[in-house]
Amino acid sequence: MSKSRIVNSIFSGNNMNRKKNLAIVRGAWKQPPSQMPFGSTQAAHLILRGIVNSGLYKHIDLYEDENLGQEFLRGNVTYRNYDVSSLSQSKQNYHAIYVSVDPMRRVSHALRQINDYAPIISDVGTSHFDLQWQNYFIARTSHLIRPTDGIIFKSGRTQSLFKLMWSEWNKIYEFMPFPESTIIANGIDTVANQRDLLLRKETREFLGLKQTDIVFLAFSRLAPSTKIDYEALVVIWKKIVDENPNAILLLAGSIVTYPDHLDFPQRLSALSRDLGIANNVIVFGNPYDVFADAKTSLMSAADVFVHTTKGVEETSSLVILEAMAHELPVLVSDWSGFSEIVKHGINGFVIDTYSSNVLPVLKQMFSSELSSNYNGKLESHVFVSPDQIIKSISFLIKNKQKRIIMGKKSKQDVSDNFSITYLVKHRLDFFDNVSRNARQEWSKLKEFYSKPSPLVNVDLVINQLASKTVKPSTQFQISDVNMIKFIPEMEDKNFSKISQLIISILKKERMLSAAQIAKIIYKVDTSQFDLENIWPYFSLVLIRLLSF
Repeated sequence: MSKSRIVNSIFSGNNMNRKKNLAIVRGAWKQPPSQMPFGSTQAAHLILRGIVNSGLYKHIDLYEDENLGQEFLRGNVTYRNYDVSSLSQSKQNYHAIYVSVDPMRRVSHALRQINDYAPIISDVGTSHFDLQWQNYFIARTSHLIRPTDGIIFKSGRTQSLFKLMWSEWNKIYEFMPFPESTIIANGIDTVANQRDLLLRKETREFLGLKQTDIVFLAFSRLAPSTKIDYEALVVIWKKIVDENPNAILLLAGSIVTYPDHLDFPQRLSALSRDLGIANNVIVFGNPYDVFADAKTSLMSAADVFVHTTKGVEETSSLVILEAMAHELPVLVSDWSGFSEIVKHGINGFVIDTYSSNVLPVLKQMFSSELSSNYNGKLESHVFVSPDQIIKSISFLIKNKQKRIIMGKKSKQDVSDNFSITYLVKHRLDFFDNVSRNARQEWSKLKEFYSKPSPLVNVDLVINQLASKTVKPSTQFQISDVNMIKFIPEMEDKNFSKISQLIISILKKERMLSAAQIAKIIYKVDTSQFDLENIWPYFSLVLIRLLSF
């Protein structure tokens, strides 16, 4: 049987058997620390937990860069842990290969066996991140991502952005069809996110708040030019306090240490003092150093949640959903997918944002510096309406009953539409639809997508750096018959079998060319030697075993 036939036979399994098996690549399996300021990782962990708890898959194979432990059981699901690179050689039949946060870091589409129809379904965790763009571009241009693969977007605007960017690439480079896609927002554990009246009382006392104070909470990373423009918000607060002396702005979150922004909370406090509103602005860095569950403590203490971000990485904000689950009306910028969560005048207010064209010099600098620095410069081209912020905040201060009604509506909306259980079901339905379509379409796509075109031809790298290249005409002999027993066992069983055949042949013949050895093993004429499918494997076995 030729190597191509051997490879093809691996993937002839019945699709019903595949449906029991799921591969997950570099998933966020470990519960991220509560103080971790990256919501995309928190969201990815919740999604994985929901997939596991769904019971749809009997076997889930984890392909990770680190060993998560021995094979273990949870309920009726069997987990097997493999090194991530072994996916490209796996003989398992997968219903789908799921990638959560990995597209932001690596080209995971390269891990699939080229003759397997199993779709790779990836989550787009951010709207804009330089490595994410680069990795999707490489996968597209190298023919590693297929039209039968799936992409899950967290918001409609992010999906539209990717489709427009793909169209731009199609104008400049080879046309490639856009993969299947859907929109599934982040979801939260609604049981773990609930308002706690006892914590409200204790937290407000700790912060020195009066019962009559109306607290507006912004809970995100505390860093300049990252997501929320805190300095602009403090300046706006001066006008709010002039008319509403009981309005308190509570700015809380992890202090970003890379790059070093340790002094940023002090800068915000100094600004509030300069404006004469120090008693109305509380800057609370690293609240998890004080409260075991800072999120619940602060959201329970608050009356309104504020998230007027213009962060280019934003998709569907997890923290907004968490605030809504804590019965808070929310004040958000009309940015990315926020207006798909917050209904203006119903469970909060959505503030207009305005963008200008990016300066040419900044366009040219894409991916030339630390992503957080570059993104901060991009965000300077976006304007969030201060007049609308002031108007909405003033309304919420003066209408207590409306605040309460909006807060209850927030909680109901999250319970109905954004629970992790509800959204995982939609995600698994998408897995099923994409897998079914991939199986049906593979016969049409196989010839093209079984021949990927990597961005870098690594054959050139190896062959140019070595002094000689193995060719079919290269003569081989056993270097030392007595050393054969010390040759390590190869992981690939086909390699091991071929190795033993080569050794037995050369014991008799002593010296043969690569083409002559192949002719004996594969029973083919040299003229029919399948260089594309056989030669890479065959030549690798030869150079591992023999000297020439």
